[in-house]
Amino acid sequence: WWPGFYTEEIEILNGITTTDENGEFSIEFSAIPDPRISKEHKPVFNYEVHADVTDISGETRSATTNVQVGYTALSVDMQLPDNINKE
Repeated sequence: WWPGFYTEEIEILNGITTTDENGEFSIEFSAIPDPRISKEHKPVFNYEVHADVTDISGETRSATTNVQVGYTALSVDMQLPDNINKE
C-alpha cells in the first residue's frame, strides 16, 4: 500500500505556438514538483497537457495527454497471485 498524495492543480504554462512545415509542434514545460512531498517517498507527479489547435480555415481540434514525472528513473507495478509455483 502506498500513501496517496493530493495536491491542488496549478497551471504551469499557457501560451501560443505555431506548427512546423509538417504540422507538428512541441511543448516544453518545467515539471514543477510539490515541495511538500518528500523525495524519500519517491512520488510520481501527473501533468496534464492540453492543446487546442486551430487551422487556417478556423477549425479547432483539441487533444489531451498525461505525462508522469518522478524522482525514480524506472518504476514497475506488478500484480502477482498470492501463490507462485517455483517449478
